[in-house]
Amino acid sequence: MVDAFHELMVYMANLSKLSAQSMTEFGRQNPHLIHEKAMSIQQGLHEWWNLRPPELRDQSNDWRCLPQAKPLAEPELLEQESFSSIRSCKDACIIYLNHIINPTGIHPQGSEVSVAAEGILEIARKTPEGYGLEMGLLWGMFMAGVAIFNDTEAEALIRRRLSSDASISIYVSTR
Repeated sequence: MVDAFHELMVYMANLSKLSAQSMTEFGRQNPHLIHEKAMSIQQGLHEWWNLRPPELRDQSNDWRCLPQAKPLAEPELLEQESFSSIRSCKDACIIYLNHIINPTGIHPQGSEVSVAAEGILEIARKTPEGYGLEMGLLWGMFMAGVAIFNDTEAEALIRRRLSSDASISIYVSTR
């Protein structure tokens, strides 16, 4: 899973670089080039995602509730949580990419953005709070907030999750 997160971070870095470029004089004068680069990144992201193992790509948001032959051991549980976080980050990349192309929201959001935002929100609804697992969802939640308009329930969920207790961490304190 570390490799998958690393690969997603490369996509995030490329998106950040493209976003910065889109705000320069060059980007404002050449929106077609920004759009072409965005489409190239999007194609790469989709190709990368389609090569991920089915247990990651097809993970149900209800995996915590599904009947198991035996309870998941801690490493298996953490792997499933990381799958959820990876899916959230992938969906956040889709929202970010579309935000770069349409930063002012002049054009209607595509269904891909709506599906990505709902995917992130569904993962957040199912992720238990108070164990530090929320940390893997923070960027996804932020990007879902970019895509959500006039949905008070979703906005409340995003605010609650982004203001989670910072003292809870999956990392051990060495103090």
